[in-house]
Amino acid sequence: MAAVLVLALVCVALVGATLGTGPRLRSATLDSSATTRAGATLRLTLDVPIARPSARQLTISPAIPSSITVSGPVVSIVFAAPLAASTRYTVALDGVVSRYGSPSSSIGYGFTTDAASYWYLDRSGAQDVVYSASLARGKATAEFRAPAIQSFARAASALVVATGRGDTSELQVVDTSTGATESLALPAVGRVDSLAADVTGSQIAVVFTSTETAVSPEYDHELFTVDFTGAGLTPVTGLAGDIDGVDGVQFLAGTSLLAVHQRSGTTSVVDPSGAAPLVPLGQYADWYGASTDGTRIVVADATGPLAIDIATGKQERLPSSPLGGVRPYGGDLVLLRGGVRVQNVAVPDASGTEFDTLVVRDDGTTATPLWTHPPGAGRVLQMSASPNDQYVALEFDPDLTTVTTDGYGVDPLPDDVQTIIIDSATGATQRFAAGSHLQW
Repeated sequence: MAAVLVLALVCVALVGATLGTGPRLRSATLDSSATTRAGATLRLTLDVPIARPSARQLTISPAIPSSITVSGPVVSIVFAAPLAASTRYTVALDGVVSRYGSPSSSIGYGFTTDAASYWYLDRSGAQDVVYSASLARGKATAEFRAPAIQSFARAASALVVATGRGDTSELQVVDTSTGATESLALPAVGRVDSLAADVTGSQIAVVFTSTETAVSPEYDHELFTVDFTGAGLTPVTGLAGDIDGVDGVQFLAGTSLLAVHQRSGTTSVVDPSGAAPLVPLGQYADWYGASTDGTRIVVADATGPLAIDIATGKQERLPSSPLGGVRPYGGDLVLLRGGVRVQNVAVPDASGTEFDTLVVRDDGTTATPLWTHPPGAGRVLQMSASPNDQYVALEFDPDLTTVTTDGYGVDPLPDDVQTIIIDSATGATQRFAAGSHLQW
């Protein structure tokens, strides 16, 4: 659960003002999750209880959908979408009147949101390193070092890290404030195929395969959640028992639910606690993950990608929009709010014999170039969008003529893998990292 902090602790350049002789502003607080999830709340505490204002009395710049409630002297403004990072916001509430009939006043407040932060893995040195970084500063901070880090996921103030050589893994929890580590028991000897965390870091999902017998493993890409009491992993169950054959898993934004895709094609939404029933969505050959607002899942069949509305089951085809009069061939994509997507596409060049590859922003009607691969080299391995849709991270192999990998038995990558972060609206490069596995 996101902590509620005094606004001055999570934002900079805060300014408050009250005009007139009516109610006056005393203090303000803002959820620390304001740039990572919808539903964050700005609370303005005035000096007297006030009459409920209407939505027309509230102005927010830059504009963002919101709602307003009042409890005594506290005005709560709930943002319907995450705020943009590194952005100055002003909030104005006009015609504020005390319950006791005092003269009206205008309440004004301004704040600047923090820069976006992210974590990534660098396997290039003598030891592997998990780094944290911010778009506001150039230097990353080493959070954990160990040989053979296969993958990691953030869990509140800790990291869950899978390490190991070859086809086996060890799982441990790392306290990033002290460096202390604690082992998590795996159900058998085997490998951690993947890790996934929800946006708050309160839950971690693990896909695990046992390796005692190569022919018929006891656990084959089976889905678990981490039990932080030290009990190890707890299996996630579906309609027919434990869920196995998992080749894609992601927490839905703002929920504790998991979107799951299995090798059989089965796609579903699962509550790891078992409190809510499993929601089957159908059989699909491939999947691209959930939208950043957690309302839709993007899958693919023989015709191409489509988005499934989780609440209604309605399907929407996602054909690539024309680019310069030519319809490109679509590849990997991430679905943002409002149906906008960022997609890796290929377009025939002037000769018609080769293809140019680039990343575009597609609003369903037209495609706009965001980032072009260096001429004659490179490919995007995977993409991920920041929780507020503001940035997209591109994990990138810069040189296809070199086929060497880092040699890991789990999730091997090109030994020169890079990650760049671009603005999802303009394509402007925000940061470059010599690493992979970026998490927001």
